[in-house]
Amino acid sequence: MDEMQARRNTNGHRKVDSTSSLPSSSLLLAPSVAAPLTATNSPCPSPAVSKKVQHFFDDHEHLKGVVWNFRDIARAPTQNSKNTLKRGLIYRSAALYRGVDPSVTCNEIKQAKLEQTLKALDFMKHEIKVKVIVDLRTGIEKDRDPYEPVVEREYPTVSMWRGDGLPHRRYHLPLLTRSLMVRGLFWPCERSVKYKMLRNLNQPNVMKQIFVKEAFNHLGLVGLNKCILQHSGDQIARILRVCSNPNNYPLMFHCSSGKDRTGLIAALILACCGIDFGDIVQNYHLSDVCLGPINDIVMQENRSGGLSADFDLCPPTVMEDTLKFIVDTYGSVHEYLESVGFGWSEQMELQKLLIEPAADAELPK
Repeated sequence: MDEMQARRNTNGHRKVDSTSSLPSSSLLLAPSVAAPLTATNSPCPSPAVSKKVQHFFDDHEHLKGVVWNFRDIARAPTQNSKNTLKRGLIYRSAALYRGVDPSVTCNEIKQAKLEQTLKALDFMKHEIKVKVIVDLRTGIEKDRDPYEPVVEREYPTVSMWRGDGLPHRRYHLPLLTRSLMVRGLFWPCERSVKYKMLRNLNQPNVMKQIFVKEAFNHLGLVGLNKCILQHSGDQIARILRVCSNPNNYPLMFHCSSGKDRTGLIAALILACCGIDFGDIVQNYHLSDVCLGPINDIVMQENRSGGLSADFDLCPPTVMEDTLKFIVDTYGSVHEYLESVGFGWSEQMELQKLLIEPAADAELPK
């Protein structure tokens, strides 16, 4: 991590710490992308967009307009980061169904989209050679995915303790856990809101509307990130263990749009590998470019689900505030990961796997 200093903590471990406070928004973002980014007609910007932005994307022709927000996390570091990452090991993405317009009823269009998705899935499996998919969505989101049977056929869902022998597999590790829903979202609500939810237990749709309006929308993206960090730590540790197992490479992790939950996991991996906080913020914000052409679909889905406009985009301040919360609360990202059960030895293993060997590469000791 840029500007990290090692010091002994009370347990005798060497602690790799970032600066005690994060710089302002204008300093966090690299100068090359501090200005608003521009969306294009494909999930990967064309050379006509800024060459400074083009660096961050994998220009896979077979995935354009089909698999959205797909990119190698190794492309996140810039010259601001002292470490660089090995390419072709870990990808982040949206779910394969993302970009499907629910208002389209024409069967021919639906069939054409399905065929494109099958080709993209085949390309991921046999050309990019993605071996493992980590699905961060809830069970409800996964079950409602129209392409779920297609993905399940190619990447069958297995438990953490089984399925290592399968050449292609999927781990379902939702970040919005039951603990988060109850302890992080339900209990903090006002008593009147809790009563209203409990009174509508037999009406799931009504209860969901109340829950989203009074809990999710009240928190916003930064609050939700804090909630995930505090109440889904065990799950975060499991996800990072999958990502630190070389037998799972290459792997891809995703949520629905590949921007918020996916962005949080990407940020933790990048920070663990010593990537500059400014580059991490930039990597999060680039989802606005990747999803720009289909943002109307994302917004329509958010409105239909009751989510406010705060959940539509990926403003840099969201990741800035999230990283600041981690540093202020736990001391560093490394200490946060240790607190949730992803220990120092596991962190070092992840770094050895992902960081390109270099004389000046910074590893926790």
